[in-house]
Amino acid sequence: PPGPGTAAVGVDVPDVDALREGVAAAAAHLAGAGRPVDAVIAAWVRLEEAAAASGLPRDPAATPTEFTLAVLDRTRADRGASRVLLDLYLRARFGEEHLTVDDVASARAAVATLAAALAPDDGAPR
Repeated sequence: PPGPGTAAVGVDVPDVDALREGVAAAAAHLAGAGRPVDAVIAAWVRLEEAAAASGLPRDPAATPTEFTLAVLDRTRADRGASRVLLDLYLRARFGEEHLTVDDVASARAAVATLAAALAPDDGAPR
């Protein structure tokens, strides 16, 4: 069976370079000064844009958020990290509470985990 980040015959694989660029853009938004809510929303939107650029077709019934998770889940990206970032995005976008600098730190950690998982395999034994 295929390992993480690989696909079985007939299963589409997203353009991981596009996802890496999106993760880097997300990290840049989180590193910049600004309101925590804006930083987290911008970071997630960069991932949605990267998923759209990944080359995989989006089911018309899928929201951009659902599609982004589906694309990331077809890679070796850490599912926990993507869900942490999604939860923060949903709180920022739709929640009544305000996000804090601690929330931004959690988002940064999640993005760093995604970046590490999507990094090119250097072929070194693990």
